[in-house]
Amino acid sequence: MAKKPAPQAPLGRLRNPLHDHPLLKKGAAHGKTAKARRRNDKVKMGREWDYPSRAAA
Repeated sequence: MAKKPAPQAPLGRLRNPLHDHPLLKKGAAHGKTAKARRRNDKVKMGREWDYPSRAAA
């Protein structure tokens, strides 16, 4: 038995060109990037260095 062809979008309507993009299929849980973590560590170190008494707060 032959397969039925996939339904086509109406001629007057455009499909989203990004819908089936291969890179969009790589979605996963989001988290901080290595750059963001590195910058956060630098900011923390800078705060501790500038204000040693405020580091505990």
